[in-house]
Amino acid sequence: MLFDELFLKENEKRRVELLKEINFLGEGIHSLNTIQETMNLTYHQIIRILNEIKDDFDRFGFDEDSFIYKTGDIQTTKFLPQVDKYRAYLLQDSPPFNFLLSVLNMEEMSIDEFCKKYDYAQSTVTRRMSKLVGFVRKFGLRFTHNPINIVGDEGKVRMFLYRAIWIGIRGNYWPFQMEIHSQDQYLEEYLIQNGQELITREEVRFGLIISAIRYQQGHVFDVPLRLAEFKEKIPAFKRIENFDCLPFRTEEDRKKEFHQMVLTSTFRKYTIHEKFQFSNTIGIENFYESNDFLARFTREMCEELIEKHKLPVVEEHLEDFMEELLYENYFFYVVPNPYPTTEYFTGIAMENNRNYIYTKEMVRKYYNNNSMKFQRAFKHLDVEFYIDRVGRVLFYYMKKVRQNTQKVHVALFMENDVAFRPRIIAGLQNFRNVELYEYCEENSDQYDLIIYTCSLLKTKKHLTELFHWEYDFNEQHMISIFNKVHQLTIEKQKLEFYV
Repeated sequence: MLFDELFLKENEKRRVELLKEINFLGEGIHSLNTIQETMNLTYHQIIRILNEIKDDFDRFGFDEDSFIYKTGDIQTTKFLPQVDKYRAYLLQDSPPFNFLLSVLNMEEMSIDEFCKKYDYAQSTVTRRMSKLVGFVRKFGLRFTHNPINIVGDEGKVRMFLYRAIWIGIRGNYWPFQMEIHSQDQYLEEYLIQNGQELITREEVRFGLIISAIRYQQGHVFDVPLRLAEFKEKIPAFKRIENFDCLPFRTEEDRKKEFHQMVLTSTFRKYTIHEKFQFSNTIGIENFYESNDFLARFTREMCEELIEKHKLPVVEEHLEDFMEELLYENYFFYVVPNPYPTTEYFTGIAMENNRNYIYTKEMVRKYYNNNSMKFQRAFKHLDVEFYIDRVGRVLFYYMKKVRQNTQKVHVALFMENDVAFRPRIIAGLQNFRNVELYEYCEENSDQYDLIIYTCSLLKTKKHLTELFHWEYDFNEQHMISIFNKVHQLTIEKQKLEFYV
């Protein structure tokens, strides 16, 4: 991913990619030939990289039995190597990553002192940081060397540091010299309310500590006027103003800084058991009827996109779409943009996806037709960044709708007393996207798959997939049917919705 391009050396990236591939294969014994074909490497190259990984594991003190490779095979039956943990420890030797940590952990330090501390040649630091320099420039940020620092909009600086350091370490170790007093009552309440999952709590801690360190270093965050407008509407802001876990010079500073901490750290929460409601988080109790400016702006945008482009409406997904759209509009309203997002760091590219291009053009047309309204609503809007973000939201809505509406039609052409018939029916009914029918010749062109036992069917011409079921077939053959249905589902949902 792009993050590895920014922070790791070429040979380190190859090691990480190989570990990813091993993880993807899962536990078991796998032929090196499989990896050769996937990664386009020779057998000897793979062996060399595996030896480098083993040396790293020994150096980092990882489990020696993480994986074992012998002639022609690699064995991962005992333990799958943890890619994120491996990357986190590789970053301990990364000049650009150590530069970021030094900005947070050290008093003022010159580039010469930084190089001396880590035993780097300055030319090496300059070369290794060149990609990162270009990366931060798109957000209006830049690095300084005397002292080493990141300068620009302080909100963006903190977002950049938070995402870069979290993606790199992901809680595998605590990289900061400052500690958070986790026993603070208000902090614990906030962490519980905003994510009971361990990973979410750790993310929030990273975001809080980065903002606290920047504040102590004298980098003050001024609450944007537009953010101040929402002060009374956002319960999360009110709750964290009571924190006593970090030192602040004044009460006003405490309030300002924690506003930024909410923006910097994980703001949205999605869990399996509870869907996040952003409209409730920003205090809009009745979003659809609300006269709040952003709610009204978002509602009008959503309605016009659906009406003008005749988009299908699935209520459960439409609600999610409105929530996501409100979230994006909120951030563009209060935060200078473009701002560092996880997508920027991971380099998740959708430019070649025709459906995504289509949804982006829908958003672009909406913007062009309502440019004056946008100019009144958003200060210094980065139009392309906005179109990209909202285009993604619309793309995922359309994709969800397609998954709901694009059914796989399966017909049975078999006798009623076939032993496995009830099991086949029960299994297919577990597929949410399957419509099951008794075969009818008049409707034969509407079926995607026909499961048959009798060759009478084969005297007819069909353009659909066929699966012949023999009387003595068993559970293993049923799995083949389910795999076929799964593949048909994927293919059908890949059909373009831009036409």
